[in-house]
Parts: sequence; C-alpha cells; structure tokens
Amino acid sequence: MDVLSRVFDNEKEELDPLLNNPLTASEFRAKKAELEAELESIRNGTCKTLLDLADELRRSRDEELEIAERWRTFLVNRAQEEYEVEMKAAKEEYEYRCKTLKEMVLSHLNEKKRKIYEAKDMFDIGSESSTLLLHDASSQFIDRRKLRHRRNAGNQQNTQQLPSLNFFDDYLLFPTDETAVIPQSVKNAVRNSVNSVKPTSAEASLFSPLLSMANANPTNGRERDPRASERAERDREKAVEKGLSGATEEDIQSDLQLLKKELAKKK
Repeated sequence: MDVLSRVFDNEKEELDPLLNNPLTASEFRAKKAELEAELESIRNGTCKTLLDLADELRRSRDEELEIAERWRTFLVNRAQEEYEVEMKAAKEEYEYRCKTLKEMVLSHLNEKKRKIYEAKDMFDIGSESSTLLLHDASSQFIDRRKLRHRRNAGNQQNTQQLPSLNFFDDYLLFPTDETAVIPQSVKNAVRNSVNSVKPTSAEASLFSPLLSMANANPTNGRERDPRASERAERDREKAVEKGLSGATEEDIQSDLQLLKKELAKKK
C-alpha cells in the first residue's frame, strides 16, 4: 500500500501507526525514496490511487447528471401536461361563451323580429279599421238605435204594417243566405216603400213575405218579433266581422243617400 492510500485509510485516526515505531536510518531512506517516487507519479498523473479516486468522482458526477436530467425531463413533461389541460379547459370555456353569446344575439334578434311583426299586425288592423270607418260613413249608420225612431211611429192605423229601417238594414243592406235570393225588383220596392208614406197595393203585396218574417205579430209601429230581431242582429254582426271593405262604391253612395233622406224626413 502506498503512502497516499494509507493517508486516505487513516485520515480519521488521531495518530499514524508508523509514528509509534521509530525508523532506522535504512528504513528512513527507503521510506523517503518511496515517497519521492510516489510524488513523481502524482505529478505525472500515473498514480493508481489518484486515478481510482478520479474515476470514482467521475462515476458519481455522471450519476448525479443523469438524475438531474431525468428530473428535468419529468418537470418538462409535467409542465406540458398541465399546459395541455389548461389549453383544453380554456378552449371549452371559449366555445361555451361563443355559444352563449350566439344564443343571446339570436334571442335578441327574434325578440326584435316579433315586435316588428306585432307592429305590422297592429298597422294592418288599423288600416282595416280605417277602411271600415270610411265605409260606414258616419257613426249614425252604425248605431241602429238612432234610426229606429220613425215618423208617425205612434200612429195606430189599421193599414198595412210598414217595415222599419232596422229591417231594411238587416235584410237588404247586409244580405244573408235567405235574403240573397230576393229579386232586385223586390228590393227596389222595399226602398220605395221606406221612402214613401203609404205603399201601393203592388208594393204591399211584394213586401208582405218580408213583412211576415220581420213582424209576425206587430202591435205598434216600433215592435218587432224578438226572434227576427235576434237573427237580424246576428246576421249583421257576421257581416261586420267578415268586413265591409268588399262593398262597392255604388253601394256606399246609395247607403249615404238613403241616410240623408231619412235625416231630412226627421227634420
């Protein structure tokens, strides 16, 4: 064993065992020569003990570098996995927000579309109402009660019962399935009867079928059969619901002229 090896082996001992035994002159010279040779090998880098120590240190270094490299690889992989997880979560959140925003925009547009359609429907209803009002010509034409007070209504005469204006409005101005087949000559006779004080015998004979429908058991000039009145009112309401916009300009002018005549008679 060389001196360097003994130094490493006995570095923890308090005293060198060689110091316990005194050396002779020959042993000292031999020991000195051994140390000088060992120092020379250390300088030249050929000392076995030094080379073994360097190899051991090199192996320890390589092991530590390998451990450090593995730890670095583990951290890189862990960071990559966390990055992918966070990117996936961020992408899902982005898609969810885009979908929510799209639904909100579509809902807002549908609401605006619904309001526009409602406004259009209200405008159409208003236009139809304006058309009905133009056809009615006046509120007196709609309110039948204002036209029921006829001249000489209280005069109890045994003459042929004349038709009331309500009957004329209900069965001629607003024709039904039953009155649609009435000939035009009969309608003209009814108009003349309304405008005259007393009907002629021919007009009375033409008007008698209509009179039996409206006034089965008359007691005075203003009383009518309730069933005929109800039916006339229903027919009038159906005609109004269907809309009066289908009337021609000739019908409107004729109705206005008739209304003016009735008002002139009352005056």
